[in-house]
Amino acid sequence: MWRGFASHTFDPLCRQQVTANGYGQLTDIVRSIAERHCGGKLLAVLEGGTGNYMAYCILRVLESLSGVKADVKDPVDGLLVRNFVTCGQKAAIDKVKAIQSASWKL
Repeated sequence: MWRGFASHTFDPLCRQQVTANGYGQLTDIVRSIAERHCGGKLLAVLEGGTGNYMAYCILRVLESLSGVKADVKDPVDGLLVRNFVTCGQKAAIDKVKAIQSASWKL
């Protein structure tokens, strides 16, 4: 899937600002790919980490994998609004797409 939860919104190093719900959505995407290509076989390993918010991210991954929703609200729901992509972000996305288009249909 991906390596760790260092991309979560409160991680001071990566600053990628992925919310717990974002991790749930990423897990949904990966699970869907696994269902299409390998009979749904998927392995998730938790290697550790720090920070209170990581627990919410882990919960959303487990919810996606199990299909069972917990009654736990993400504390950042409604606080972060991202409805735009900056010029720098768009440039980075375009560069990745250009490189990956040699191997993937994008």
